[in-house]
This record gives sequence, C-alpha cells and structure tokens, in this order.
Amino acid sequence: MKNFYFVLGAAALLSLSAGCGGGASHSGSSSADSTDAAADTGHPRMEALWVTDTTLRAPESALWDSARNLFFVSDIHGDGAAKDGNGFISEVGPDGRVIRLKWVTGLDAPKGLARVGDTLYAADLDSVVAIDIRTGRVVSKTYVPGATFLNDAASDPAGNLYVSDTRQGKVFRYRDGRVSLVWGMP
Repeated sequence: MKNFYFVLGAAALLSLSAGCGGGASHSGSSSADSTDAAADTGHPRMEALWVTDTTLRAPESALWDSARNLFFVSDIHGDGAAKDGNGFISEVGPDGRVIRLKWVTGLDAPKGLARVGDTLYAADLDSVVAIDIRTGRVVSKTYVPGATFLNDAASDPAGNLYVSDTRQGKVFRYRDGRVSLVWGMP
C-alpha cells in the first residue's frame, strides 16, 4: 500500500524542468540548510500539503472536481499492464481523507482521467471507460483498436476526449462512442 501525496508546486516543477540547464550541483548540505539553499539557488521547492492514509494501493492520476469538492484518483492496484480487473477509482477529499476507496471497481489498470460534463473518463489499457459521475456507474467501455497502453486523458471545451498510448506513440480522439487516430502512424 502506498501513501498518496498532494504536492503544492506542480507549476514550479514544470518551470524547473523547462528552465533547468545543467546548473551547479547541490551537495553537502543538511536538511536544515535545504530551505536556505533552495532560496539561494533560485530552485523551486515543493511542499506536501497532506498525505492520505495507506488505503490507496497504486494511485496513478488525480482529477479535481470543484463541483463535488473532491479528487477522483485512479488506482492501478497491481500490474500496470495487466487485464486483471483489480483497478478502481477512489474519491478523496481536499484534506486527503479517502471518502470512498472503491467508488468505481472492475477496471484493469486505470490511468489518466478527464471529465466531459457529468461523465468521468478513464484510460484503461486498451479501452476508454465512461463513468456517470452522479452514480459512479460505468456507462460504457469502448475498445480502442490497436491500443496497448492507454495512459493519459484530456478533454477540450468542445467535449472531445483525447487519450495517449504510451507504447504505440499515438493519440486518439474519443467522441460519442467513436474513436479516431489524431497523431501517430496507423
């Protein structure tokens, strides 16, 4: 079982990865020095705001739902590439308290999450799973031809869902139960 950390500073991490370019290495300081050293070097710092209890098994992605004031957290719970039915989605409060550990069950290895209207979508290996947010019920599972490791998910204002396949180097668009290749070789 693993703790799930909510970290302040994702934007700082992005700017660090975009702006880092082989600067001086930092060595020989104690943790007491690290705050001053981070300020002195201009490197951004991240700070844990809360830690969940240990009931999450293998949390992969988190999506904030401002209307419900909670996070949806996908949990692989096993081998990230196995079709084993052990995966699930949890509801976690803004304070890190697990509200419902297994809000949606029976998934294989859910990873990326995205929302369109009242539907939560999960990228689940080779399928896009649509979940009714009001009931927590799976309303559809759409197989993505040729997909082997669907990983991330994002939506646009027009209601399209995009899912990436890490192993195939592809991005697919999903809309109204139909899947099309957006990027990558067919």
